[in-house]
Amino acid sequence: RWALHKTQELIKNITSGYESLQFHRIFHSLYNFCSVEMSAFYLDILKDRSYTFAKNSKERRAAQTVMYHILLNLIKLSAPIIVYTAEEAWSAISFKDEDVPSVHLTRLPECNQAWIDNSLNEKWEKLINIRTDVARELEKMRAAKLIGNSLEASVNLYTENEGLWQFLKSYENDLPMIFIVSEVRLDRNSTPKAVKGELTQELWIECSVSQHKKCERCWNFRESVGLNQDHPTICDRCITAIQQSG
Repeated sequence: RWALHKTQELIKNITSGYESLQFHRIFHSLYNFCSVEMSAFYLDILKDRSYTFAKNSKERRAAQTVMYHILLNLIKLSAPIIVYTAEEAWSAISFKDEDVPSVHLTRLPECNQAWIDNSLNEKWEKLINIRTDVARELEKMRAAKLIGNSLEASVNLYTENEGLWQFLKSYENDLPMIFIVSEVRLDRNSTPKAVKGELTQELWIECSVSQHKKCERCWNFRESVGLNQDHPTICDRCITAIQQSG
């Protein structure tokens, strides 16, 4: 829902840029959308569910659906700027929303107001700031050669701010996915090793090396690895995915 919202913002910004002949705005909007919002954040998070979730799981199918919508809009919006690349990408799509032989014969996308959700966007901007603070501490661990991959880390978050606490609790199950770590724990009281967040001042962060075993399928370090006799090298989530996929 957040990615679809950002895509509608992109449509509005680029359409305005074309209408006013401000091509620099179009370039910067496309570049930031692809490199910052998609590659560095959304698609980075989606890798886990795309590769490890059951083939027909709701989460994986939802991700594929959103990426499909983004792809169609992105190709059409960029076609007047990167003419041949857009045409090549269009020809590689098996199912198109417009039955035309060339992307340059399609209609420019229009903003879908039903997918605009400013309140949701505000929540995710807050989560992105928290993720940035956590990533800074993970990078310190990587520089110290304590971890090579962020999945090797466990993260403890501390806050005495009631509003922030309730906000974090509402996303508690999603935080490991958002931070791309194996485990996230929430607590009220911080420890001496915790570091204060820069973008979220009421937050204290403590990162450590995970004490769990690595799942050889999803590469997450989980407490459940080794507990199943039939599948001793993978976690409970992967066992479920395998069973659902037959």
